[in-house]
Amino acid sequence: MEVVISVAIVGIVIPTVMALMVTGGRGSSEAADETRAILMVRSVLEELDRAREGKGEMLEGVLSWPDFPQGAERFVFTADRSGKLLAEAEAETYATGSRELEVAFLVTLKGERHLLESVPAANDLSKVEITIETPPGAGEADRRKLRFVRLLHTDD
Repeated sequence: MEVVISVAIVGIVIPTVMALMVTGGRGSSEAADETRAILMVRSVLEELDRAREGKGEMLEGVLSWPDFPQGAERFVFTADRSGKLLAEAEAETYATGSRELEVAFLVTLKGERHLLESVPAANDLSKVEITIETPPGAGEADRRKLRFVRLLHTDD
């Protein structure tokens, strides 16, 4: 009788512990991705400032000032595990995912003019949305998205 009880306990406990380990590992990975995303957003905003001054590395020639933001247009870039932007990505890569090994994230950058007729001084602001998406190999609908929104002053 003790053997039957022991087998039943082992049959319940082991799968439960294994499931908790998988869930815990996923949570740790997601937390690390969120930390990297915050650092990536900071570097994207710094690159945006450099591009605006004509000194950008990745965004220079991609964005035009003072015409950025350009409405519905979305810019997509690939990034490595450290958060460094690697290259501009095609629309197809964004839709279906990237299979390149060094790509750990897809980064999208979209902006729009922030127009308020009641507050003319606010009309030189732009709303910039930066989205960090992972895993990069998944299709657009299957990726986890972390969105960050920032208002930037666009008038020099």
